[in-house]
Amino acid sequence: MVPVITTRGECSEALFQHGVNVFLCRLKDAEALALGIRTLMSSPDLRARLREGAAQLAREWFSWDNAMVRLMETIQKMPPQ
Repeated sequence: MVPVITTRGECSEALFQHGVNVFLCRLKDAEALALGIRTLMSSPDLRARLREGAAQLAREWFSWDNAMVRLMETIQKMPPQ
């Protein structure tokens, strides 16, 4: 798992938290992206925190088991046809 730098869009998921599991930059801002890259390159502690945060996010939301639980919950909430 590696730290992720991405842009904060108008519809960014609340799951993606700046400095916790991703490094978010302003949309269409090359200088902000470059600053994010430099910041991560010079901060091993931040890289480690983002790496652990991304791994935790993946375990909680994107593992096969959790995806199936969420799918089944959604199906059960659907009205009968």
